[in-house]
Amino acid sequence: VGAQLCCYYKGRKVIELTGGRTAHERLTRSSLVVIFSCTKVIESLVVAILADRGLIDYDAPVARYWPEFGKTVSQTATVSDLMGHKAGVSALRRAVTLANDLPLFHDGERMGEYLSSNAPEWVPESPPTR
Repeated sequence: VGAQLCCYYKGRKVIELTGGRTAHERLTRSSLVVIFSCTKVIESLVVAILADRGLIDYDAPVARYWPEFGKTVSQTATVSDLMGHKAGVSALRRAVTLANDLPLFHDGERMGEYLSSNAPEWVPESPPTR
């Protein structure tokens, strides 16, 4: 159990804290940790700010802002569908691993291509019953 925190202000690192340990070793500044759903809060805040500024519309198709998504995933799924896990892309078809895919995490364009090539699990107009 552990945690890492690094904050930047105006492009300058102002705090960097690390504490705890994994099952096998002590956490350090360079330890990689899986954060899974922790990014949902940040994503939601960013999209809310964009919506407040009139730069994104929750009811607009994702393809308006991300054309590649419309070509391979869905022309009709809305921003709201995507954020509510109703767009048919709740999981990646191929696991992303640090060993094979670390460059994806440093290249937004390549990550976008990878994500938009992910086939949907269902058509957004007809979500599955689980």
